[in-house]
Amino acid sequence: MNDSKRFGAAYSAIVITAIGGVLLTACGGASGGKVSGDLDDVKYLHSVRAVPARTHVETKHKKKTRRSCTGTGTGTGKKKHCSNVFDGYKTVHVTVTDKPGKPGQSAMYCVELDNVNGKKSNDDQWYAVSWQTYSKWENEDEGAKVKKMAYLRSLHKCKR
Repeated sequence: MNDSKRFGAAYSAIVITAIGGVLLTACGGASGGKVSGDLDDVKYLHSVRAVPARTHVETKHKKKTRRSCTGTGTGTGKKKHCSNVFDGYKTVHVTVTDKPGKPGQSAMYCVELDNVNGKKSNDDQWYAVSWQTYSKWENEDEGAKVKKMAYLRSLHKCKR
């Protein structure tokens, strides 16, 4: 491979990587940013503790076998025949999972705005916000002007 082909291949790889990075950044969706509007409501969802899996120990009876051989294996022409023979049951303790566990969830803070970014048609829009933003707006009256409020993501409703 000559130098010009090598340079072309390397350049193409760099351009494709750069374009892919730009596209991934641009397609991030409604995640984070700033928004303005009229305060409508604030809501706080408590954190949820993780629930471990529920298990219990069961006692099961498992077949027990032993190796039994007949005949002798010494001398010429003599054959030894061996097989597994049932020898009763043995008790085994097995841990069984009844219900799978559930992961914990952190607290969620939401702010609802009307007239989002000055549009009268954009009412009742929920936004997940940080604790600091929530604490700033939780004691304000409904209809208070909110300007450039930082949010984490846009929500359809403030619920899990």
